[in-house]
Amino acid sequence: MTGKQFELTVLAKSGWEKHYQFLDKEQMCRVIRYAQPTDPRYPPKPLGQKLMTAVQSALKAEWRSRLKLYTALGSPLDDAGIDGFFELEGAMATFDLTINLNKKKKGADFIVYHLDFLDEERLKKLGEAIAGWLETRQWSFIASEKPSPPCDF
Repeated sequence: MTGKQFELTVLAKSGWEKHYQFLDKEQMCRVIRYAQPTDPRYPPKPLGQKLMTAVQSALKAEWRSRLKLYTALGSPLDDAGIDGFFELEGAMATFDLTINLNKKKKGADFIVYHLDFLDEERLKKLGEAIAGWLETRQWSFIASEKPSPPCDF
């Protein structure tokens, strides 16, 4: 299996179109949100659902239904090492999907390895890490009373 094939087993391809190539990151995030192939609260692929469930399980109960998972596959963010991102009330956690166990973080907050899906404990720890990241940033936005940035990377 190639890295691209693995990415497509977890996330659907975004609805990104080439005429959006020259947008800044804030505008890209808006287009990516708009161009989602499905409702970001309900990932269409089984591995995407597993990843979503791992993060939701680690969140406080009141935040679980507000979590969204966006795909950036096929967009300029994908070229920058970001295959998708979670969003919780304005806080974002970006991730890169890979089969390369030696891959280092490039542009994403987290690397999601194919092995994470084969080991429930690994997936649980990853979900906890992403949830902690989101909750910390979500609360900092509320405490500062600043409008949430549309893109936090």
